[in-house]
Amino acid sequence: MDLELKNDILEIKTLLNIMLPKEFSILDIARRTGKSKEAIRKYLQNHFEPEVDYFMKNGKIIVERDVAIKIIQRN
Repeated sequence: MDLELKNDILEIKTLLNIMLPKEFSILDIARRTGKSKEAIRKYLQNHFEPEVDYFMKNGKIIVERDVAIKIIQRN
């Protein structure tokens, strides 16, 4: 990969990090995917690690950005 392409990829990654929140609620993911909150919750429990990839915050399940992107892209 040439240097210009690497720099472009880094710039895009930086912009995405600025534009996307670091954490998503299950409701955010459900709205973006068209799936129910329950379906998202079950998928998280079956495919990801609690307290690493998702956690409870103020009574809500919160998902880390990288995991949320994987779930959203899957649809």
